Amino acid sequence: AGKTTFARGFIQSFTQDDDMVVASPTFLLHLQYDGGLCTVHHLDLYRLHQDQDISFLGLDKLFPSGVALIEWPSDALRPYLPKHGFLEIELRALSRPGSGTQEL
Repeated sequence: AGKTTFARGFIQSFTQDDDMVVASPTFLLHLQYDGGLCTVHHLDLYRLHQDQDISFLGLDKLFPSGVALIEWPSDALRPYLPKHGFLEIELRALSRPGSGTQEL
């Protein structure tokens, strides 16, 4: 539904490197991109169970060190979110019957 495409553009912008290869962290859970405006942490929590302990990811150390893009967040993530706030973006494909297009 466009998550990796959004992440690629975001990371390339923040690292100020339009040629940076940005992969999906589906199997690695966490990829880090350095340079430019700040460090960008890209996480994909899809393979984790909703109630799984995620402390092993070291999220408490990631947020102060840069920006985190988190795909497939779970309720287990809430205690690790910054107290001063965060931005939540939801991407959904809205198909229009017969139009052949999708709206994001």
